[in-house]
Amino acid sequence: MYSRTIKLLENYRKNDIFPGYSVAFLDKEKVQTFVQGYTHDKEPLKDSLMYDLASLTKVFVTSFLLLQLLEKNQIDIDDKVSMYLPNMVEKELTIRHLVTHTSGLTGYIKNRHLLTGDSLVEALCRYQKSDTFGKVFYTDTNFVLAGKLVEAVYKKPIADVFDEQCIQKLALKNIGYGPFEACRCVPTEVLSERGIVHDPKARQLKRQCGSAGLFASLETVIALVRLYLNKGAYNGVRVLSEHSVEHLAKDWTETKCHTRSLGWQLQVYQGKTWIKHTGFTGTLVMFELETQKAMIFLSNRILTLQDTPLYNELRDLLIECYLEEVGNHE
Repeated sequence: MYSRTIKLLENYRKNDIFPGYSVAFLDKEKVQTFVQGYTHDKEPLKDSLMYDLASLTKVFVTSFLLLQLLEKNQIDIDDKVSMYLPNMVEKELTIRHLVTHTSGLTGYIKNRHLLTGDSLVEALCRYQKSDTFGKVFYTDTNFVLAGKLVEAVYKKPIADVFDEQCIQKLALKNIGYGPFEACRCVPTEVLSERGIVHDPKARQLKRQCGSAGLFASLETVIALVRLYLNKGAYNGVRVLSEHSVEHLAKDWTETKCHTRSLGWQLQVYQGKTWIKHTGFTGTLVMFELETQKAMIFLSNRILTLQDTPLYNELRDLLIECYLEEVGNHE
């Protein structure tokens, strides 16, 4: 199964789009995994190595924790963000605006890389709405602030909350916020910084970042996707309600015409709603609840291909190829 998708991935690898990749195809209880190529040069890629998941952090960590808070009625999706982050300049922005990337927040922070994590957040809170307000405009700012909102509720770093609410409860291994020993991770862009998060904001915020920072192995990402395919439970442990997971397949924007869920992007193909997200470092997760199908793709493409627009085109072709094969198998 999925021979065309694997053939396409091999073509990408042989043309140095990435040095290696780890991919999994899930179909109900069945799992097919392929780990091909190298971490870099001629170091063989192993399936136990962790990848910098980049923006998959937004959905696996922040969206997950927000869903739990919504279930417990500790927050409401239409609460004003300023209720939790009083320094927000835009007082009318809601949690819904952040998680659907419709906040319109924009701005420029001079010498951003020189700021402490707290100073960075303070600067982001001063961002003002632009003419993209109400329209989908993807930006890390939304989930940095959403992550800080989670921290405001729990009164602790978001990484600690995720450890308690997900990693420990599900007994997951090879996952967490770095830095990690170099030997445990696939290098991202700079070999000497192996095991250190690539995203500059995540470096500043460390364990307090809701937009990036999570590392995990293929096996562990499979477990996280299983959690959603199982409607909120994994290995008999329930951490989300069935209703919460099913609701992820719905459009959460105010106008209901932007195909954005709580952090996740929605794509309808042949009448089925796929829930998906990507990561800048070369990662992708997509799944469909009704048919119980999923694809997980992990790579360190940024090591060999820094042309992001080109990579995005190739990634979209990969998604198209996979969906076509899914359609042919049904």
